[in-house]
Amino acid sequence: MITANIVYFGLGLVLLIKGADYFVEAVTALARKLGVSEFIVGLTIVAIGTSVPELANAVIASVKGEPEIIVGDIVGSNIANIALIIGVSSLFTSLKTDRRMLRRDGVIMLLAMMLFYIIGARAPIGAAEATLFIIAYGLYIVYTVEFNPYQRLIVYLREFARFAGMPHIGWKKDEGYGLGKILEFGFFKKQIHKDAFIMVMGGLAVVLGANLFIDSAVFFAEYLNIGKRIVGISLVAIGTSLPELSVSVAAARKGRGDIVVGNIIGSNIANTLLIVGVASAIAPLNLGELTINYTAPVMMFVSVVFLVFVRRGWEIK
Repeated sequence: MITANIVYFGLGLVLLIKGADYFVEAVTALARKLGVSEFIVGLTIVAIGTSVPELANAVIASVKGEPEIIVGDIVGSNIANIALIIGVSSLFTSLKTDRRMLRRDGVIMLLAMMLFYIIGARAPIGAAEATLFIIAYGLYIVYTVEFNPYQRLIVYLREFARFAGMPHIGWKKDEGYGLGKILEFGFFKKQIHKDAFIMVMGGLAVVLGANLFIDSAVFFAEYLNIGKRIVGISLVAIGTSLPELSVSVAAARKGRGDIVVGNIIGSNIANTLLIVGVASAIAPLNLGELTINYTAPVMMFVSVVFLVFVRRGWEIK
């Protein structure tokens, strides 16, 4: 039983991460071929691409009635993104931080975490709060668009996509989209059909991987007689942070510290607003004493320390 669950855990993690990679790449390619704006593709599909494993885990765990895993994964991933991934990435290059990022994304990240903590500490996060979190994430996307020059944001997203393993994306001028574009390309043309097939198979791999991953995580929590939140904040969180680690290390090796910092802050905002919102819309999230008294404060503490580096313009090395 133990050996089988170790295999299921590893297999689930591989299916979850690789399935997410193929799914995001296929959806991005489909959107491009159907004429969807590069700007829209970048801000949605590419920007939250590394958070797909956390999102899949959150949905599956919510359906299975395992909120402890979700809370542990979200908080643990946010901590791992800063304490682990920033540390590993800094081994390859000095991470120069940007005060502009502090004034916008960094502050939003910290405010999102505080919102999560304040609401969750008082009562379970339910459907009403879920709407608030999802709307807040939507407003963040709008805010990002409004306060970033178009060309600068396109260049950033193009570089992010390259380090995320999607170098084929052209990032050309917006060509418009709609029914005419869909009919022009034709869904069953070879390229469209292939991308659609990869998208479906990648999505199925994500769902299957998340199921295996969550089931084996619950097994280990019960077998070792430890809290599910502990498993969520350790094994599950580190596992689902691997896409962020991959993108960040690839960017760091090329000396792109700005991509590393942007990836981590963007991922933490998506985790705290979007994923919490989606998960709590399915089933209420109860933070529990461990999260309220220890792990969530640690999450906010490491975030504040990280933002101090940003504010002072220090290099992390």
